[in-house]
Amino acid sequence: MTKPNLTTRLLLSALLAIVLPLRMQATDVVVADANGNELTYSYDSADGPAAFKAVKAYAADEAKAGRIIIADNITDGDGKSHVVKYISGSVGNRYGLVSIVFGQNIVAVGGEDGQRDDAFYNCDKLVSVTLNAKLEILGRYAFQSCDNLIDVNLGDCINLTTMRYKCFESCTSLSELTIPASVTTIENYVISSCNALATITFLAEKVPNSFFSSSSSLTTINIGQGVKVIGDYAFNYNRKLTQLNFDPAVDGLAIGNNAFNDCDALESVTLPAGLASLGQGTFNSCDILKSVIFDEASVITDIPRDCFGNNPSLERIKFPNSVKTIGIGGFWYCVNLQEIEFGTGLIEIADDYGVFYNCPKLEKITLNGQNYPFLRN
Repeated sequence: MTKPNLTTRLLLSALLAIVLPLRMQATDVVVADANGNELTYSYDSADGPAAFKAVKAYAADEAKAGRIIIADNITDGDGKSHVVKYISGSVGNRYGLVSIVFGQNIVAVGGEDGQRDDAFYNCDKLVSVTLNAKLEILGRYAFQSCDNLIDVNLGDCINLTTMRYKCFESCTSLSELTIPASVTTIENYVISSCNALATITFLAEKVPNSFFSSSSSLTTINIGQGVKVIGDYAFNYNRKLTQLNFDPAVDGLAIGNNAFNDCDALESVTLPAGLASLGQGTFNSCDILKSVIFDEASVITDIPRDCFGNNPSLERIKFPNSVKTIGIGGFWYCVNLQEIEFGTGLIEIADDYGVFYNCPKLEKITLNGQNYPFLRN
């Protein structure tokens, strides 16, 4: 067989350089869902996965228009099947969406890594989203400014690992949200400005710093068994918070600085035995906090600076035997504090004057049933 000459080989190379990129371009397929909405999907290779890309046309039936059901698989013109694994960024013709049901094979919103922005951004008519168990990534701005979104079953996403920047920001009708145990990455402002969010159930290992601070709506926080860290300022200035519930099986939990500072509606707190540490100012300036109850089997050893300071309604507190030290300003300006009982493990009160500064009603401090000397104000 004659070997191609140099000129022929160069010509073939040039043709391949043109043809190969064309073959790699995305191909669109339009498939109607069960409600008659025509949805556009794209794929890049003959045997590769597909992505939901746009709504080509809404159903003629007004009762079904905008209620889309994303496919599990689509078939191309050659009869080949493509698994629908992704939702693109900036889904086309999305503003008429009323509800979305994810296909069972969707693993990421916003492209493969969730870095493509605005998948369902500003869908004002969107009310509900039914997610799936395989979902791993919620992309940047995925549902930002979906003002009427009230129903998201995030707790069913048992494989969700990543919530990217502002994915639910300004969803102003969302009232409940569960962060699944599988989540390992939560970027900034994922639920900021969700002004109707009343209940958060947190099951993931770490609550980030400043996760949901300064809320005007949050009333209930549920901390799951697997939570190990509540970050600094995680829930501070939540002035309507009334219920702070810890799973009794929490183990090794560290609560950061000012995590619940200025939660003015919080009246009582029961802390679990598995609480390992509190940060500075954790419950500082909670105006109506009357009762703090430590589990008798608690392992916590140190009460840091300003931890319970400036709580004008606090009257009595009893520490477990595990507590060894009390930090400066621990109870400063607790003007109604009357009685403190320390356990058998107490070794040091850092600064008597600072710890109990301006506690005019404090009458009794006991250690193992005996009065403990301190400097009265």
